[in-house]
Amino acid sequence: MGSSESKPTDGNVDELEANRMKENKQIYKIVDMHGSGTLIRLIRECKTTNNYTLIDAYIKDSLQPYLYNAGKGKIVAITELIKIRNQERNAKLSAIARKKSKGKSGPNILDELDQQNANAGDLKKGLSPLHLAIINHDVKMVLTLLKKGADVNQRCLGAFFCTEDQKASRTDNMEHEEVELSVKTNYMGSMYFGEYPLSFAVCMEQPDMFRLLVAFKVNLNAQDTNGNTVCHLAVIHEKEKMLEMCLEAGANPTIANKQNLTPLTLAAKLAKKKMFDFMLQIESEQVWTYGGSNCIAYPLTKIDTIDEKTGNMNEDSALSLIVYGETREHLELMDGLIENILDEKWNAYGKNLYYS
Repeated sequence: MGSSESKPTDGNVDELEANRMKENKQIYKIVDMHGSGTLIRLIRECKTTNNYTLIDAYIKDSLQPYLYNAGKGKIVAITELIKIRNQERNAKLSAIARKKSKGKSGPNILDELDQQNANAGDLKKGLSPLHLAIINHDVKMVLTLLKKGADVNQRCLGAFFCTEDQKASRTDNMEHEEVELSVKTNYMGSMYFGEYPLSFAVCMEQPDMFRLLVAFKVNLNAQDTNGNTVCHLAVIHEKEKMLEMCLEAGANPTIANKQNLTPLTLAAKLAKKKMFDFMLQIESEQVWTYGGSNCIAYPLTKIDTIDEKTGNMNEDSALSLIVYGETREHLELMDGLIENILDEKWNAYGKNLYYS
């Protein structure tokens, strides 16, 4: 009896799979992965004749069955979208839990994680054609999309573009579409580009695309889920020329992220000497110049260990982050201004306390 009940279920699964494969074949007749298909052929013909009525009619008649609600779409509350995403994530976690229960003899979870539902759920959520054009270094396509009204501030929130150490901490909040992440992170991730098209252009080192986005009134100070701006992302990926472009365009270098780090102090925390020296130079002010000599002043707001507003110790200051840094690269930051500040502090306070 049990076996007779399972047969229709297995048959239904096979039938669904067969229908899915058949549908895929029909789609590939319209457009495939090799630049062929009826749609591509018609577009080329219409482009030659400069008459697009034929392609409009074809899209309306032939593509409608593949569109949600016949292409009319549907307005859905954010809470409903969050529930759907949460169900998908819980389903994956349940699958992992089931595999873990099989013990050492069970299959390795990691063998299937990258293959199962690779494009489902929130893996690449928010990835727009504009993001893809930037990733593909396609300036012409970026311009076309911008002229057609592409959202210059569209956020790509998928786990694929998240920092490595935050992927496991992704949780949903019913009050907003963005996922919530653990604040604690080292910002490392080969695909962590900061969610916005502008930060993608900065991380991909695409100055022409950057200028196009600025021309289309992009928000230069938009902050991602970690609170990072394009200036922070330029520091993380060590893009000095792009950081200079950001500042010239009007980006604010004093905005702090969720770890209370400005681009300057972030460079200190990550021991990015080249970026730290550049940010120091940007924030410095030349007081006077005489011949080959000059006097340069540096604001100590985010550099010194004493908070100028409260008088308390500032553990997020550049000096604290460098002195208590645990890598060899942090030692390389102890020259120039930082070395001078340490010498002055030693002479004014430390030496007397040490020898008393």
